[in-house]
Amino acid sequence: AMAVQSGGGAAAPEADTALVLAVDVSESVDGERYRLQMEGIARALEDPGVIDAITSGPRGGIVLSLVAWSDSTEIAMPWAWIRNGDDARRVAGLVRAVPQKGGEYTCLARMLSRVRDHVVPHAPGNASRVVVDVSGDGIDNCEVRRATDAARDALVAQDVTINGLPIIVEGENDI
Repeated sequence: AMAVQSGGGAAAPEADTALVLAVDVSESVDGERYRLQMEGIARALEDPGVIDAITSGPRGGIVLSLVAWSDSTEIAMPWAWIRNGDDARRVAGLVRAVPQKGGEYTCLARMLSRVRDHVVPHAPGNASRVVVDVSGDGIDNCEVRRATDAARDALVAQDVTINGLPIIVEGENDI
């Protein structure tokens, strides 16, 4: 017997990965650190090995969004499909064109919660996996450590992979 599906069941995945790039724009991120983050992303997207990795998955593509975070979290670049080298190079150009917005504090827990509630649910393509790459140069100075851990755990509980890309500067945030 064939199962009949009623209502809006899960659509087949079209994207291999939904990738959220979360870029720190807090006060400690000067122009040089901002460019380090954005240029690093753009160059990665232009790298033939990265393009091959993006396009060689079972579905042949990913969706990518970029958020700028500090006190608040803003979508700096809406979801974009990358299915080939031309797409990757176009998105790299969009990343380079994102203007630096200032913020004051490094509100990591707030950003993770906002990404969970307002960014991940709107990813197109019903991706097979969701990854959040967080870059930044400091610890959360808005919330206690427990709040940061809880926000992280809530994302992980939704099967989201979180990667940390720290900007390490000797003498800053030493414990």
